[in-house]
Amino acid sequence: MPLFIRDARVDALAAELQAAMGARTKTETVRTALQRELARRVAPAPHPDRVERILDMVRGARPAAPPPGDRTDFLYDENGLPR
Repeated sequence: MPLFIRDARVDALAAELQAAMGARTKTETVRTALQRELARRVAPAPHPDRVERILDMVRGARPAAPPPGDRTDFLYDENGLPR
């Protein structure tokens, strides 16, 4: 079944995306965009344990201390932590 784009703005967006993607046709552009959007929407949510591990890593991260004698060393305490 053919898909007709009658809205000028939608047609312009399809042409813009076609150029950005380097697609040969608008049909190819629309197909790819629809497939990607469907995949994004039906993708399984991350497992809660994985999310918690990532959050633990982020919580434990801290900025690296500058090398000794750096002009910004006054911003860090003796343990290299930000003041």
